[in-house]
Amino acid sequence: MPQNRKLPVILLGLIIGGMLTFLAPDPSPARQDQETEEEKSWRLNIEELLDQFQFQAGLTRLDEAIQLFPASPRLHKKRGNVLMILRQNQEALTSYRQALTLAPDWLPAHWALWALLDRLNSNPDLELDSLFHIAELDSRNPLAQIRVARKLRQLQRFEESVVYFRRAVKIAPTHLAYRLFLARALYDVLSKEEAKAEVQWVLSHASPDSPEWVAARNLSQIVGGESTDKGARSDFFKTTKEPYGEEGKDYKTWALTREKAWQLMETGEYAKAEAMLRTVLTLDPEDDQTRYNLGLTLFKLKKNEEAIASLKASLAKSGQPAFYPDAIFQIGRAYAKLGNWEQALDYFQQVWAIRNWQEQDFYALNFPDLHRVEIALEEARTHVPTIPQSPMLGEAPSLHRSAPSKSAEVPLTPSSPDSPQGLLEKKEIPLRVLPLSVDVVRGWFRQLITAKSVIQDERQAGFHEYIPLDPGDTFSPNQPRIYLVFALTTPPGHAKKITTQWVGEGVEGLSPNTVVGTDSVLVDLNDNSGYFFLDQPQEGWSAGTYRIDLFVGEDVSGSTYVAEVRFRIQS
Repeated sequence: MPQNRKLPVILLGLIIGGMLTFLAPDPSPARQDQETEEEKSWRLNIEELLDQFQFQAGLTRLDEAIQLFPASPRLHKKRGNVLMILRQNQEALTSYRQALTLAPDWLPAHWALWALLDRLNSNPDLELDSLFHIAELDSRNPLAQIRVARKLRQLQRFEESVVYFRRAVKIAPTHLAYRLFLARALYDVLSKEEAKAEVQWVLSHASPDSPEWVAARNLSQIVGGESTDKGARSDFFKTTKEPYGEEGKDYKTWALTREKAWQLMETGEYAKAEAMLRTVLTLDPEDDQTRYNLGLTLFKLKKNEEAIASLKASLAKSGQPAFYPDAIFQIGRAYAKLGNWEQALDYFQQVWAIRNWQEQDFYALNFPDLHRVEIALEEARTHVPTIPQSPMLGEAPSLHRSAPSKSAEVPLTPSSPDSPQGLLEKKEIPLRVLPLSVDVVRGWFRQLITAKSVIQDERQAGFHEYIPLDPGDTFSPNQPRIYLVFALTTPPGHAKKITTQWVGEGVEGLSPNTVVGTDSVLVDLNDNSGYFFLDQPQEGWSAGTYRIDLFVGEDVSGSTYVAEVRFRIQS
């Protein structure tokens, strides 16, 4: 079992050794006044105290040093770090701001300020202002632009978020996930044609066995209108505000004709039923139940293309009515009859993904038989040699007790159709069976941040917190260890395992989406923060973009996937 890393600060020091950020010199800010020998002597003395976890003594010496060298942004930032460890957060913010007053363009100080503001989560506007500065200073970093865009979305400033997603795509136009983020953002501001174009670009450039391809296929159904999700700026209740049917509708004739059509379907007189159902739709063009029945009838008449159109139309406004699961299944069957097995597989997988809906009274009556769904899935898989399902299906990676796994680099590839880890046998769904989200924190976490090191605070009572030191999203190839520090939204009621897979998303010398390591921790009612880490490979970190996927639960699968975080390696 993985260890719970809730350790006293002294033990943490034994784990991390001399790697804590404040123990090593900070990256130098741009200053006209270089560090003098006297200032360096003071700094080394302070770092020696901090190395021994004598934080109060170190703070006292820092205050003395700042009296002598008030224009040193390095000392002010280090003072902010120590105050943060001592949980004197407001004073820490003041020290970080003083460092930035002295060195306005010093990126590490901006990161330190933002990380603390984000953890405190008390003033979103200040957080956003800090992110604006980071994005401006690191203007060629797409991750910095995406971070601003996500914060803007969190504040429901959707139109502004599009600007920053566009910047990320402009910086890295071939990065597929960034284009999907942009597509989702465009859809939310009702720029639906642009959103479709971005999704189509990804589909035309992504490998059919990649997570990006799966995400794009699922997102294409959203932007194509096949969902209740009509975009953040849409009026969700628009259809309920509209008057039912056309003015002057003959309800008696409509009801009698509808009943007659149903009786014809029951007796198998489908040609007559089709004509009667079309008559019903002339009486009430908004009758989605009749459109669904017409789709079923057309399927029986082997008019598969018309059946697909009618079934899709039945969901266009109703979204997820009682007949939704069966409509999705019948669309898949119609695609199968047309020999379009990839589309058929998509729809069969959608039904399988919502199989638990059959337990709800609202859907139970119309839910297709699961055995039939399994058979349909199995048949579709035999016609689609490369199945774009989760690259992470199967058992969870081997867990460690003291260090993350650094097994051989393995490209993420779909399960073989004949593998015992396949879809039907494991009854698992694609990693991103839902539309790709552009929000990095999903439910479980209130903060996820990569950093060069981590330390536990000096709080005397209550929850201790792990604090990121030297946070950032860009690291050098010789960085000894990279941490992902997390803060939980709410501690779990009982022990939960959280697993990370560290993936080379676009890294020199590696196939796309190659797993380079894993790490896991246990959290319980006494935990509200923690960390994961991965050590530098023997040959050093390869340049490129990495993604950390997080899973909560015993399995690594689509149903346990909760979040993702990116960082990059640059020389």
